[in-house]
Amino acid sequence: MTATIAELFKEYMAKMPDTFDTKKDIDLYFKDGLDSIVMERKAAVKAAKAAKAAEKFIEKAKNEENAAKAAKAAKAAKATHITMMSIDEVNTKILKDICYETIEKLSDANLMPEYTESSSVKNEITKLSDILKRHIDDDDKIQGIIKDYLLQLIPAGTKGVIRGNKFNKIVKEYIILLDLDKSRFEVCFEKKSAIHNTTEIPDWYILDKSNNRILIGMNQLDLWSGGHQTNRGAKYIDIEKKIKEDSSNSSNSNSKLLCVVCYEKQFKSDKNKTYKLFVSGFENNTLCYLKNLSNIIRSYFAI
Repeated sequence: MTATIAELFKEYMAKMPDTFDTKKDIDLYFKDGLDSIVMERKAAVKAAKAAKAAEKFIEKAKNEENAAKAAKAAKAAKATHITMMSIDEVNTKILKDICYETIEKLSDANLMPEYTESSSVKNEITKLSDILKRHIDDDDKIQGIIKDYLLQLIPAGTKGVIRGNKFNKIVKEYIILLDLDKSRFEVCFEKKSAIHNTTEIPDWYILDKSNNRILIGMNQLDLWSGGHQTNRGAKYIDIEKKIKEDSSNSSNSNSKLLCVVCYEKQFKSDKNKTYKLFVSGFENNTLCYLKNLSNIIRSYFAI
């Protein structure tokens, strides 16, 4: 803590020589000491103000430098945004690559036999049948009512699981039909790779045994229904983007994550998360529809 003028003066007076025996000598010593202390204090205050001003100047310079960096980054981001795929380009690519045959296979009409074989739907049918039997004696009428209400008896969760499993089978059949060279490639489904560890079991992966180059795939019905669908797709696409940017890790350069989607989406705005996922996915070949899967596989492995 800085001493006060009174404390400094008291210390100064305590050092007054004993030889002073006249009032004139004492007054002169008093005046010289007080003037000296006041001048020193003023100099100290001035120095402190100068130091504070210097700190403010340095801080201002840092802020201006940071602001300049931020402005430069914003300008770069804006330039990047300008060069991104436009809404029309994304929508056109979706229409070009989408597989409507697959969508038809996943319709309620085509999946009804599989719906009705699930235990959850059988339970719902049994419940409704028991209620109807209490009020209706005609079995034909009961069966007719059940048939009319059958679609409403299927839980949404059951539909999602069956559709997802069916889409996985379609993608699996598609990859198998590519008939990749078995001596060069290891093709696996619903199994983790020993080469590239993932938190989830991928739907499939293709490994080039000659150089350990691997393509890891996950299948999604869509990326816009919210919840698990969007989060899972975003996670894989963002991870792949990070891998691509991390060029310092040589093992990452041999790994690629790919999301295969099914349903059609047409965008009207570029502000939502799903649109950004599609742009990132299309530009980096980390997202595709089934019709373009072969092109990505052959391009990635140069076959």
